[in-house]
Amino acid sequence: MFTLTADTKLNKARPDVSSVLHAVESRTSDFTAKSTVSNQAMLRRQVVSDMPTRPSQMLPRTCTCGKTITSGGDCAECKAKNAETLKNQTSGPAPASPAPATPAPAAAPANATPAKATSENVWGFMVDRSMCSCRTGMKDQITWANRAAGDYAACDVPANKTGTDVEACFKAREPTAVVVAGTSSSGTITGASGANPCTQTTTGPACDRIDNKATCVHETMHARHTENIAQKQGYAFYTAWQKLAGDPDRTTKLKATFPKEVAAFENQWNDGHDWAQDEIHSYTWQRRFLEDALAALNRVC
Repeated sequence: MFTLTADTKLNKARPDVSSVLHAVESRTSDFTAKSTVSNQAMLRRQVVSDMPTRPSQMLPRTCTCGKTITSGGDCAECKAKNAETLKNQTSGPAPASPAPATPAPAAAPANATPAKATSENVWGFMVDRSMCSCRTGMKDQITWANRAAGDYAACDVPANKTGTDVEACFKAREPTAVVVAGTSSSGTITGASGANPCTQTTTGPACDRIDNKATCVHETMHARHTENIAQKQGYAFYTAWQKLAGDPDRTTKLKATFPKEVAAFENQWNDGHDWAQDEIHSYTWQRRFLEDALAALNRVC
């Protein structure tokens, strides 16, 4: 669980806001999506009582062919071309005759340098040499995470009373940013394509897997914050809340039995200061993951 700490210093933008956030978990431990909902065909239904969704956003990028993209690596067309090229390179004609036997390598001397690792586990996510070309994009993401956190800090002012106000402020500062995922007040994580990014970290292009893991980290921080808010509403409410884990409409379903608690929950969820602080917190942890993943890639590449 994470506790957000108010800090008047956050009313001013800064390039790195991690020093004013006090998380209770170590960034060096394996990241586990404790509150993440996974493997749902439809993660969130639009109902009248739904509160706004807290987003994860990023700036569009440019593919090597010049097209605008929102994920890592290349556009779909370039990915297909690269895959076909690789296939042709690895499926050439068989040799006319067997290759001569290769003699066994000589034993390495006792003081030989150990072989370089080809992969590392970073917060439960495997980074390997297939991701070496992703490093430039990761540096851009780290810069963006700091910039976005600074924007939310600048938008954390009394005039922005609600989350909607904060998002309008952020959009004015970053008009080209696009939403790639979001977390509802029920703690449900949804990607822009409808799929939970936490379920897309083991398949697909290498750079996309890193993007999805970074987004998963961001959104899981939002999901954990819903747990913090729910716990504040008392034992009976939180027990009922936990029984509905995974239900995208659990705040709606709890309203009939716990009208006061749900009202208090939703008031905090849509409070402008709470919203901005939660976004700063999520972007900070997103950046920390990317920094650790980048450091690992610098060792294996």
